[in-house]
Amino acid sequence: MNPNEEQIWRSIQKKEGAAFEHYYKEHYKFFFLAACSYLRDPRLAQEIVNDVFIKLWEDAGTISIQSSLRSYIYRAVVNRSLNELDKRKKERQHQSELSHR
Repeated sequence: MNPNEEQIWRSIQKKEGAAFEHYYKEHYKFFFLAACSYLRDPRLAQEIVNDVFIKLWEDAGTISIQSSLRSYIYRAVVNRSLNELDKRKKERQHQSELSHR
């Protein structure tokens, strides 16, 4: 992690809301667009990005980030997006099975 990111991460871990809010506002669009590229649903992308940031805030004291903060959040957003796609696929398959009975 570069020194600037490390300082921001330490501030977030200390529950410094201003640092968290600044990071969120500065990087939200990047993460939102990443989620949209998978989901093709802006509302759901927004929800996922917000959920990732909320979880980051809540669990900051127990999270160990080995790479960069941005990479960590990006990976979390992508994973949540892929999980959502998988969940939707399973729901569609289930609905299809029910309709063929």
